[in-house]
Amino acid sequence: MLTPGNLDVALSNHDNEMALCEQRRCDWALLHLVLAYPDICSGLQVTTPGVNIGQRYRAWCNQFVKTPHLTGAEWWAMRNAVLHQGSAAIKKGCVYSRFEFSVADPPDHARQDGTVLHLDVVRLAAEVKAGVASWKTHLPASPPAGEATIVAQALKRVAIVYVPPPAAPATTPPRTRAATGGPYFGAVGGTGQLPVTLPPTVFKTK
Repeated sequence: MLTPGNLDVALSNHDNEMALCEQRRCDWALLHLVLAYPDICSGLQVTTPGVNIGQRYRAWCNQFVKTPHLTGAEWWAMRNAVLHQGSAAIKKGCVYSRFEFSVADPPDHARQDGTVLHLDVVRLAAEVKAGVASWKTHLPASPPAGEATIVAQALKRVAIVYVPPPAAPATTPPRTRAATGGPYFGAVGGTGQLPVTLPPTVFKTK
């Protein structure tokens, strides 16, 4: 039986990665995860996820992502430009010629400047997460005939995080950035948090 809890578990990898991107200010990576989410959710609703992708993506956004500044067609155009071309310029299927993405305080979001739409990546993430929450609630409660069954069966396709058993204790001191000059992952200043004061980030295509 399909429940919001089943969906939470299946999609926890995506949700956790989005949260990490927000915390660590991986803004461009966060945008990619945001734009992939409607693909994931709408693809779970059908038995042939590789067919009619654009139609399904646009319909899902129109139904669940309530953004007056973006239609389903414009979400689809943004998704194609960013995910497949690394671009913010739009050639067709959109009233905008390009998007300008940023992360700043205060947010610059949903502001139209001619044919350019300014969008805050964190605000976009919140809009899509709200859409996913609405979809999780809607699907088990009032799905079309057979759709909940299809989604329940499709959840096994979703990638999950595999945590291997703990390794044996190291016999040599751990490598650190100070010792190697390379990147490292771990607590910052002993707090486990990144600095909160970071410069604004802007992604755009001229």
